[in-house]
Amino acid sequence: MIRPKHDLGQFPWARSKFRYVVTPDVVARKSDFFDYAAKHGAWYFSTDDNAYCHITQTPLILIPGAGTTAGNPQPTIAMDHLVIAKADSETHAYADDGTRLSSLIAVGKLQPLLDCEVAGCFNLAVPGQLRCKQHE
Repeated sequence: MIRPKHDLGQFPWARSKFRYVVTPDVVARKSDFFDYAAKHGAWYFSTDDNAYCHITQTPLILIPGAGTTAGNPQPTIAMDHLVIAKADSETHAYADDGTRLSSLIAVGKLQPLLDCEVAGCFNLAVPGQLRCKQHE
């Protein structure tokens, strides 16, 4: 679930572009982080990827990763959110910056999934709808 390009343990080597990576602690304790994410955070629909993702802020009260700038083999910028991307297809995890994620939400590139409006239903609504797939 953690691709080599997002695994800090696969460094050091300089990348040609900015890269988000998770810490060795996330890799070593994947099940702890993913269990925490399953109980916290929020679901979104990414219009860029046309896929669902889950975002958790500072999971387990730890910084889950960092960013590496182009040409730099070591991470230089702390990332405070754990993202589980493409949750419905090519699932993978990486760390990201809360400010950047907030801006993606503000411009509609990440659309929060709402609870289904049907009383007693605990499913999430289809993006842009008020009801889940079961109650469409």
